[in-house]
Amino acid sequence: MDEEVLTRELGFSVARRRRAAFVRELQQVCVELGLGCEMDEQRGLFKTTVRVLVRGSRSGIDALLDYARVSGWSTVNSDGPGGTFG
Repeated sequence: MDEEVLTRELGFSVARRRRAAFVRELQQVCVELGLGCEMDEQRGLFKTTVRVLVRGSRSGIDALLDYARVSGWSTVNSDGPGGTFG
């Protein structure tokens, strides 16, 4: 059974000193879940905002959102209500 492919924009805020580790972890999770993830970064003085365009199955995107929630990743406005997951 083929699942519909969805596209969703997510946003994360990460301390500048953790940016590289965060991006590597996010890329690894996307690969493991079979998601296409395109990232764009906006660097500030102390924080970096990482916007991610995610393409994949609903179950894959839900798994990424669960991983983000469990990992305590800080979110910024995304395409969800109020910019939070769920």
